Amino acid sequence: MRDCYKFLEDVNELKWFYSYVLPPLKPHECYFMSNSARNKKLDESERELYQVGRSEMWKKEVVTDDSFERLLKGVRRLETNRYAYLTKSGLPYPDKVLVLYMNIVPTDAYRAMREQMRNLMEIQGELTDSLVKGSGQGVESAWQNIRKSHTTGQSVFARSFSEKVWIDVDMDCKGWSGNLAGWTAVDGIKQFLMKELGLGNYVQVWTAGGWHWILRSSSLREVGRRNNRDPITVVCDEMKNIMGREGIYDPEIDEVIRNKNEMIPLPGTLQYGDHLVTVVNKEDFRPEQMTHPWPEHVERIYDWPEVTARLGA
Repeated sequence: MRDCYKFLEDVNELKWFYSYVLPPLKPHECYFMSNSARNKKLDESERELYQVGRSEMWKKEVVTDDSFERLLKGVRRLETNRYAYLTKSGLPYPDKVLVLYMNIVPTDAYRAMREQMRNLMEIQGELTDSLVKGSGQGVESAWQNIRKSHTTGQSVFARSFSEKVWIDVDMDCKGWSGNLAGWTAVDGIKQFLMKELGLGNYVQVWTAGGWHWILRSSSLREVGRRNNRDPITVVCDEMKNIMGREGIYDPEIDEVIRNKNEMIPLPGTLQYGDHLVTVVNKEDFRPEQMTHPWPEHVERIYDWPEVTARLGA
């Protein structure tokens, strides 16, 4: 078994996502990434062995500088030692539960700071009130919240969204893959989005469970005006209709929904240990639509003899 968790598989895929999708950071913004474990791929005996919940966010990373090097370093930090984060049964997480998520909407760090300040004042008030009342249990609870205040601060960063350049629609459809009807439906959805939003205004991300369709907010507003309806409802209803006509949408097990947590599996990384998360419509984008210059960064892999030789130089 490897000493560290493995996520990054294709650095060029990550470079494309950074160059064409991630909005440039404003002075009050930062990027947010996180590791999650999901038990959907485990059988009953594995669930009993590992005791992994339905969805566990177990490590978070805030990227405060707008550079590909810093983003890549954040991904590498999430590839932490396997024994630093364990399941409830005390075992390293198996590869088949692992997902590295990226928030497609930057974090408003100023808003997060203000919310964290309110949280800290509430904890301080809890401690003071408990001391005045002589509540030993309340004091212990307050001290516990104080000790964990750094982790609650990271959670605040996860939900303090800034301007939403992109909106995410999560299409979880079991029947689309590996058959002609599924690919016909996906092509029909692309044709619909091309007509309604225009090329370069939607990003098609292939994940282990289906697709994440990342839609440009400014183009969605036009869809709403043309249809006099909520644009997300328009898009989701039409996606369901297209899949339904191909006989691959089962409303009992499938779903097409607005993903309000703004998190998607990060392109270029492995999902559940074997699926490479990929953007499949890169050809739709023109160079003038880039959000960042293409990174020239080449990641060096150092060996210890080279490092020690430099130290001795």
